[in-house]
Amino acid sequence: DPSGPPITTNYQKSLPLVQGDAYYLQTALHHILENAYRLTPPDGCIEIRTRMENDQLIVEVEDTGPGIPTDHLDKVFETFWRQDQTARATPGFGLGLSIARKIVELHNGQITVNSEVGGGSLFRVTIPTDT
Repeated sequence: DPSGPPITTNYQKSLPLVQGDAYYLQTALHHILENAYRLTPPDGCIEIRTRMENDQLIVEVEDTGPGIPTDHLDKVFETFWRQDQTARATPGFGLGLSIARKIVELHNGQITVNSEVGGGSLFRVTIPTDT
């Protein structure tokens, strides 16, 4: 969608291969990106970063969307949970991030989020490279 926010990338060259199911890992990242894209205004931005850290592949998706209240951060990966529970201002069923978490965990990884209202969100996926 050309009217959506721009997406930039910043990636480390020569990243090692990760053992896992490429389709499922791509699906997990798709859900994270889709969420960021849907919630970030057209004049905002999304950045995707990759790097190695302590034998782990780190993939970060940072957006300038509305952010998530601190008391909701522990709920964002729950099945069917949506931040706009009553308004339904955005499409979806509250499944994407819970699916992403399950896929990442099946690859012995972790997914975390840091966010504040008005300050956007940073989703970090960590996958071991020696699995």
